[in-house]
Amino acid sequence: RRIKNIIRNLESSEDETERFRQSRDTSLRVVKPLIREREHPISVLTDITEGLRKAFNIARTPTSKALLFRDMVMVGLLTSNPVRAINIVEMKYLKGSKGNEEDNVNLYKLADDSYRLKYEMWELKNGAQRGRYDLPVSAELTQDLDEYLKLWRPLLADADECHYVFRPAHNRSMAKRKKRLDKPEATAKPISVNSFSRIINSASSRFIRDCAGFGPHAARHFVATEWLKFNPSAYAVAATILHDSEKMVKEFYSWVMPN
Repeated sequence: RRIKNIIRNLESSEDETERFRQSRDTSLRVVKPLIREREHPISVLTDITEGLRKAFNIARTPTSKALLFRDMVMVGLLTSNPVRAINIVEMKYLKGSKGNEEDNVNLYKLADDSYRLKYEMWELKNGAQRGRYDLPVSAELTQDLDEYLKLWRPLLADADECHYVFRPAHNRSMAKRKKRLDKPEATAKPISVNSFSRIINSASSRFIRDCAGFGPHAARHFVATEWLKFNPSAYAVAATILHDSEKMVKEFYSWVMPN
């Protein structure tokens, strides 16, 4: 059911004009065996999500639970909206924002309680060519996002001093420095892309059998091949989902097709 709902969310992207770009990287060599051996490539990501959920359920300390829930939501968003790593770590949310173009937020909630994710042209690598991004977040994530923002994010560092969705654990040395400088904005920075990559690498190697681990960019491969495996030659839709050219998708994922 979870995979079907995620795929339904991908299908809705076909009618949207806002997209994002998938760049090439070496993670494809790592994930190809996983893609080929599974009926649903995207199940790699859902397995990681469920692994993190189980780890969260048995975690003992509030901070450990907050970090595991954060990681679970990160993977969930990569599955639903596989944007670039920089867009995940710099994602902002402000309760009450309507997602207007002038609002300095990315994640926003509609009146029907569903979430959407938006990025303006200047926030995207090729926004000038592809335009802004504004797509729905899978309904599967609504409850988890609500819980994370209300219960677990407040337990993480500088949660009340910035709008970044994903925060690190409290760091005592940084807290002392902030107190000495008396400048909260100097330390309320987003999680680094390297830290985010380590989070995904650790989770993938932990919860996927015989996997050495992969970074957040691999999510784009799982999402693209999930679509193409069950929709042969539907490169245009895959290009929409990945905010890239149909030509690139054909060249990069032709190996997915049986012939």
